[in-house]
Amino acid sequence: MTSKIADVLATARGAISADPRFAGFQTFRIWDKRINETSLPAFGVGVPRWTDDEKHTHSSGEVVTTIVIALKRSDGDLESLAFEDAALIKALLLSALEDEAHELNFQEATYQEDSAGEKPVSTLSMMFSFTYWPAAL
Repeated sequence: MTSKIADVLATARGAISADPRFAGFQTFRIWDKRINETSLPAFGVGVPRWTDDEKHTHSSGEVVTTIVIALKRSDGDLESLAFEDAALIKALLLSALEDEAHELNFQEATYQEDSAGEKPVSTLSMMFSFTYWPAAL
């Protein structure tokens, strides 16, 4: 993974962590399946797909990375909180990552609840495409 992508992930994590709504949230590795109730609420940021900088710099001039934000909760009106969380995360990331050389587009969000444990646990997943133009940087 390029340092540019690592910087984007760090910026996304920082923007979410800095907001008072998410102040008590722990962070987790996006692909970690072993999140338990004691580590909630929590969020993670990850990259499931990206393009090769060298290849795209010489052809189209743009690099596209898919960014996923996953947020898990176990207390409150989980579905209502997910809608509110999604709106705020979208605004935070647009503010933190979009400028004249970077474009961020919200792709989709999914929501699910797992009620197999003592308390239901919700998972909000949000997918964004992040485009930048290395020649412009």
